[in-house]
Amino acid sequence: MKNLYLLLVFVFVSGLNFAQSDFEIKQNFMSKYKQIEVLIEYADDEAKCTSIAGQIEKLKDEYAPHTSLLDNALYPEDFNSAFAKLSKKLSIRQTDVSQIGDLKVQVTELNDQLLKLNQENSELMYQVQSLKRSATKNAKTIDSLKYLVKRLSAKLRERDDLVMGMVDSLFQQITVIPASVNDYESNGVFKKIASTNFFENIKRSVSDNMKFMRVTILTADDLNEIRGQQNEMSARWQKVGPSLAKVYLQSKQQATEVNQINNLFDEWRQQIDDQVWERVYNIFEKKNIHLLQFKSGEEFTNSISSFVQDEIKNYGVKGKDESDKTYTMFVDSLWFKEVEPEWIPYLLNDKMITEANKDSLDNRIKEWKEKVSPSEFPLWIIYVVVGIIMITVLSIVIFRKPVKVENDKTEVN
Repeated sequence: MKNLYLLLVFVFVSGLNFAQSDFEIKQNFMSKYKQIEVLIEYADDEAKCTSIAGQIEKLKDEYAPHTSLLDNALYPEDFNSAFAKLSKKLSIRQTDVSQIGDLKVQVTELNDQLLKLNQENSELMYQVQSLKRSATKNAKTIDSLKYLVKRLSAKLRERDDLVMGMVDSLFQQITVIPASVNDYESNGVFKKIASTNFFENIKRSVSDNMKFMRVTILTADDLNEIRGQQNEMSARWQKVGPSLAKVYLQSKQQATEVNQINNLFDEWRQQIDDQVWERVYNIFEKKNIHLLQFKSGEEFTNSISSFVQDEIKNYGVKGKDESDKTYTMFVDSLWFKEVEPEWIPYLLNDKMITEANKDSLDNRIKEWKEKVSPSEFPLWIIYVVVGIIMITVLSIVIFRKPVKVENDKTEVN
């Protein structure tokens, strides 16, 4: 009886140890499996992915003898499908790592190009300013200045295009970075981008364009090109800028950076407007035609109209020759040769004046011309002559006698 009892105890303990062994196998397997899943999630280069692939194969070989046991433990998965799932996760991670690596390389390359262009532009800007301050204004200096300004303009445009290319690229990366990328890895990408001072480069690009306008004398065509560049850059920034700030900046920086860049774009646009009005005003000022200052379409129209009306009102007061000279200088030499063909289309196209403003100015010029060179016959004479002709024609029509036509009768014998 005692022996039977001991046998039962031995069988029970052996079964318990066997059960504990199975439990430990399952627990150890799941622990190692989870560890590999974590390693996959945080792998950030190809070498780590290769190392993980080796660990997957090692784990599979180690627990292959316990396939049946683990099939039950992994239900509804099984041993083979669990490892297939692990290999798939690793494959996806390898793709993510490669893509993230490409993004970092792209950002680095763009930033290197941007730094190079910034340095070149700073040097060109300094040379332009030095030549402008130079006391020597011979033909060689002027030609050099023109060459540098042209080169600086091209380099600024190249840098602007690169900055806007980065805007598009970074916005695209918001959607390109895979959803499977963990927060740690995506933060790494964003920190890499932040290290390029991307938002500072946008501000510098706009500021340099404004500085360029201050150190050069620009034609209507030049300003039209700059206006187009400003409109394009501003529109693209307004479209994606706030989204970029939310992703690539800390929350406390977002509003500040976005507002600063918005204000710079507004300031740039206002500077373009101011320079347009200044250029038009100086056309007359250089010829000693002093107009009231203007900074808008209405002020421009009123200033021109006021000057013309005064000239019409005071025609001949300072001497007919002097009045005619002012008219010839203003209308023939400036208005019709420079202002109307070069600047009026620009002002209309950019909605700085309206068609009504233009028609009003045209009428004022016509009135002045009529005062300086009146028609050979007064208008009232022309009206009288036309009236007499009309009355005569009507009289002929009304009082003309009808012509009676008789048919000849032919007699038939």
